Amino acid sequence: MKMVFEGVSRKIDGTGRIVLPKNLRSKYRLAEGDSVDYYTCTIDGKDYICIASSSETDAEEKKD
Repeated sequence: MKMVFEGVSRKIDGTGRIVLPKNLRSKYRLAEGDSVDYYTCTIDGKDYICIASSSETDAEEKKD
């Protein structure tokens, strides 16, 4: 697994939300109303949160 820092940092708001910048939404074809899954892991003592499209069906529909 290779993780790449996209050069963007965001603060979490008072209700726990994080805004995904438009360039990332476009790059990964995420649109308003799409569902995403959250995955967590710890590598060498550092915690990570990853976000992924919630189903392969969603991803396949976006390719067309």
